[in-house]
Amino acid sequence: MAEVKQYGEGEIVFEEKAYCDGVYIVTNGLVEIFTKAGENEMVLTEVGKGGMFGEMATIDLQERSAGARAMEPTTVVHLGRNEFGGRLQKLPLWALLLIQMLVRRLRESNLKLVELQTNESVEPVEKPRDEERLVADERVDADQIMSEMGRELSE
Repeated sequence: MAEVKQYGEGEIVFEEKAYCDGVYIVTNGLVEIFTKAGENEMVLTEVGKGGMFGEMATIDLQERSAGARAMEPTTVVHLGRNEFGGRLQKLPLWALLLIQMLVRRLRESNLKLVELQTNESVEPVEKPRDEERLVADERVDADQIMSEMGRELSE
């Protein structure tokens, strides 16, 4: 169930490497997404009104790849991991695969960016167990994907 949460300036929404509890949509304020490599902290992006954050870990069920901190008084709508995941499961299989691929590539790019900026090696996060993945390997069936795509094109 979605809930409204308030954060004060400088307050941490979630820490890097934390367990994923869902996604956040900013309704007011500004959130900074940051990562740490050793003693260095690097801002990856800022998310303002209407923006979403926390989606990567919710999609690929890995730990948080970065932390989130309110830069000013901020209001967010928090959508829990199970509710968000349940809504994603309603998408066609090919769309789920695309989303997972994009998240994986973004995680890899973020790691490379941090390594380039800090000259420090960064360990990738542990991969989720098969039963925790949004799309398990046994669901990846070429005939099913083609069938879903054909149905959508004919609608």
